[in-house]
Amino acid sequence: MSQTVVARDGDTGRSAKEGKAQVFLSDLHRALAGVERQTDPHHLNRLINDKSIEPWVRGYALGRLDATGLIADPSIIVLGGEFAAAVFRQVMPGLYDFHVQCLPEGRGPWMLLWSKAVIHWMFCRTDAMEIIARLPDGHVAVKAYARSLGFRHRFSNPKGWVKDIDPVPCEIVSILIQDWMEKAPGLIERGHWFFDKAGLPPEDDAEVTRFTGLGIEMLLSGQPMKALVFFNRWADMAGRPVMQILTMEPLAIEMMGTKLIFRPESESFWVV
Repeated sequence: MSQTVVARDGDTGRSAKEGKAQVFLSDLHRALAGVERQTDPHHLNRLINDKSIEPWVRGYALGRLDATGLIADPSIIVLGGEFAAAVFRQVMPGLYDFHVQCLPEGRGPWMLLWSKAVIHWMFCRTDAMEIIARLPDGHVAVKAYARSLGFRHRFSNPKGWVKDIDPVPCEIVSILIQDWMEKAPGLIERGHWFFDKAGLPPEDDAEVTRFTGLGIEMLLSGQPMKALVFFNRWADMAGRPVMQILTMEPLAIEMMGTKLIFRPESESFWVV
């Protein structure tokens, strides 16, 4: 058995203390490094009480907004970044309601890339299969933002949002994991990374590389059953060898004709 030393974001192996700058596989992976699951409400409270955000999220609440109860709810995932926070409320297994708040200084390219990173985080690290969002009437920027992330119209709710203590119409949009994986950034780079680290010849076919990268991202993120389903969904129809889970503890996989032992907690794998 030979060990392949890997780092999720393509680190060269030297620590920051040695003065070596971290190397990321892609801009998406760089943004992922700035995504953190939060258990303290301080950051989210600062955002939702900002004067540019508060009118859109207040609802019927009075006084200063406090997210302490929201953070404590086990059905809610809060992801924080330098200028923003994303809230994912589990509606049912696999389905999450998505809300995001961003300070003015982060809006634009930073927010768009960071948002792609949190959606990647959810699809690769949780049971998420569909992410839904509400777009209130009158908020032109958030509608353009949702479209740029790949969200699609599903239906409308005539009283689906509250603005200035008054119900207003909103559009309900969502993104399915099947649609996301076809265009998601960072997957092709992860596929190339895997072929290199596993000692396999690179694939010329971008689709093969993309779906291989998808499976590897999910395996590294501790979602082996999800990796099995979505890699094999593609592999079976594409006439490629399907992935097999050999053991769960340790996590041993046969993939692309190679046996691998994954260590998600250290984001690495062994080539057998």
